[in-house]
Amino acid sequence: MWWPVTVTEAADHGTVETFEFEARLLPFTPSELREISRGAVLGTSELMDVIAKHVVDWTDVINPETKEAIPYSDERVREYLEDSTDLLRGFERALIEVSSGGGERKNSRTSRQH
Repeated sequence: MWWPVTVTEAADHGTVETFEFEARLLPFTPSELREISRGAVLGTSELMDVIAKHVVDWTDVINPETKEAIPYSDERVREYLEDSTDLLRGFERALIEVSSGGGERKNSRTSRQH
């Protein structure tokens, strides 16, 4: 299912920058959702493994330096998750929303099943 992902990062002078894109996500299973929601998946590495297997595509991910689209690949997801806790948390929030039937789906411009 396509779902909006919002990533908020600290910027200069105490401000934040927000990046948005859409990702094709496989919802958490009920048991994964329970574990994530109650904080049972505590380690960043473990959470990264769980999230990486649920991200299957993305669109509108842009390189800020070149302004070019960054193509999706499993390896790239893992690389970016390792480099950015903010991205990891953005995917975590989106996956919790999509897995629990959150309300944003109807507002997502690409919310559709593939």
